[in-house]
Amino acid sequence: ESGTDLGGPLDEALDQLPPQQRQAVDLYYGAGFSTEEAAHRMGISPGAVRFHLSRARQTLKPRMAERIGNQEMAR
Repeated sequence: ESGTDLGGPLDEALDQLPPQQRQAVDLYYGAGFSTEEAAHRMGISPGAVRFHLSRARQTLKPRMAERIGNQEMAR
């Protein structure tokens, strides 16, 4: 077994994001759209997409670090 399974914890953390942040993450990381393509789909500017992605990463990073730490300690 290699890596850490983040599917469940990541999905839980994503579900807690505000709707526009979640949509930006889904379009950019999930669907592989550029910020311009995501902006067009969301009806906002590319700068706003970048802002939502940045805020989402700021929110997710500590949550996922905590989850990974808890998984490592449980081993």
